[in-house]
Amino acid sequence: MRTIINKRSYNTEKDSLVGHRIFGEYGDSKGYEEFLYCTFSKQYYIFGQGGEESKYPSPTITLVRKTKAKAWIAAMPKEMSTVSGQILWQ
Repeated sequence: MRTIINKRSYNTEKDSLVGHRIFGEYGDSKGYEEFLYCTFSKQYYIFGQGGEESKYPSPTITLVRKTKAKAWIAAMPKEMSTVSGQILWQ
């Protein structure tokens, strides 16, 4: 997904995937997925998508600060997440 927010481009196909979380099961109308991305300029955002009754009834990009991105990663249970081998906090 590609979108422009505040004159900046965010593209899930080009930016670095940092982490992925799944809530619910496939086909669950309340289930959703979140993907944390980092841009080349160290801007963080969450791409969310899910079922009709979920937090993300349509694909959405939400900008987040570095502190929230760190908290997002720290809160991920290991059994339901994947994290890239590259931590981008520097």
